[in-house]
Amino acid sequence: MKYGLFLLFCCFSMGYASTTIAANVTGKIVDDNGEGIVAATVVLLKHDDNSLVRSAITDDKGGFVLEEVTPGTFQLKVTMLGYNTYSADLTVAETNMQLKDIMLEAKTNKMKELTVRGQKPLIEVKADKLIVNVDGSIINTGSSAMEILAKSPNVTVDQNDNISIKGKQGVTVMIDGKMMAVSGTDLANMLKGMSSNSIKQIEVISNPGARYDAAGTGGIINIVTKRDQRMGINGSVNASYAQGVYPKYSAGMNLNYRNKKVSSYISYNYSRRWWFNHLMLDRKFYDNTDVLQFSYVQDNFMKMPMNTAAVSGWTTVLVKKQS
Repeated sequence: MKYGLFLLFCCFSMGYASTTIAANVTGKIVDDNGEGIVAATVVLLKHDDNSLVRSAITDDKGGFVLEEVTPGTFQLKVTMLGYNTYSADLTVAETNMQLKDIMLEAKTNKMKELTVRGQKPLIEVKADKLIVNVDGSIINTGSSAMEILAKSPNVTVDQNDNISIKGKQGVTVMIDGKMMAVSGTDLANMLKGMSSNSIKQIEVISNPGARYDAAGTGGIINIVTKRDQRMGINGSVNASYAQGVYPKYSAGMNLNYRNKKVSSYISYNYSRRWWFNHLMLDRKFYDNTDVLQFSYVQDNFMKMPMNTAAVSGWTTVLVKKQS
């Protein structure tokens, strides 16, 4: 009987020690009258490199949820057209957090009419879709398409690389409006190998219209790539490097061919990175009188490569519209 209890305790101890707890951060964005602000952009950024961790769009009451945030200290930033940007440090623990209402101050300065060409906002909310503008944004460097999706509002990527929109499975992934012929593991590998440098924007359509009847019932994700409209042959190469505990780098190329009748595109992307797990266990065992019988420290370290490569391409026949 003692042996049975001993083995049970060991299994419980190991399972508990290897669990990583992530928290949900909820809050509400309001104006100076206390009314909820709809469609404000809420982002959580890392302090060290200003990279995106999570993002959300406020609902019709001004509420938002940043899901599955690992413990740490971050920068919380809220933006909305017509209001000053809100920014503050936020420490996330291993329990769900309910923030106090965040008030945005309305911009009061009135300027003369002039044309300003600025950078697009990271997230745009349209009547039928949500757009994540990847090109030129804080998420453009050193990421894959899969990593960007995991950080996008309304999109969840689980530990098995299954993609859902607002909790609904059966999501259809398109590239430049064309449905991908791959699914499951093949689709996940393709998205992991697709560099963010080749992406212009990502469209998240949670409720597809009638023209998407043939697509999945869980919603649609359309990845819009940087495609050149110039005639002839042209292309580009890209490379990125990031340093954490281990280095992470990627490289890729895009090649376009276009004439009056045909438009062709091919892309190749390769990424190399390392995944590791460092687990330290300090175990102590007591008898029924709370007297320490023995103890030991166990240090486990596991390191694995995560290399991906993906090739995508298509050809479109251009048909001249009849007037």
